[in-house]
Amino acid sequence: MLYFLYKIAWWLVLIPAFLYRLWKDRHQDCAFKRSLERLAIGANLPRHAILVHAVSLGEVRAITPLVEALLKAYPHLQIIMSCITLTGRAQILKTFKTRVHHVFLPFDHNLIMHMFLHKLAPKIIIIMETEIWPNLF
Repeated sequence: MLYFLYKIAWWLVLIPAFLYRLWKDRHQDCAFKRSLERLAIGANLPRHAILVHAVSLGEVRAITPLVEALLKAYPHLQIIMSCITLTGRAQILKTFKTRVHHVFLPFDHNLIMHMFLHKLAPKIIIIMETEIWPNLF
């Protein structure tokens, strides 16, 4: 029942949430241009990669040793790191440069997340956070 209410809530807040994100990121060129990623549109990412999700700066820093180990252990696999915040994105780019791909994790709307996961078809998903994303799970 709670999951059903969660899905209904996303249908109600999706457009306001997207507009808020556009307004909040209006001065950040990279975020505005990549805002459609939050709807699972526009990102051209490799399929069958390892997807590592870290919400923001702290989680990105905490998972960096694991990502470094993955890069060494599986050089034949591509790694996609997703985050939500601009500071998380900046840390990913600073630490890994072009060794990993970056994407903003889409909103946890059931259809959007389904499109995102279907498009990527990741081999494995590693989530570094305590927040719950039911549609991602």
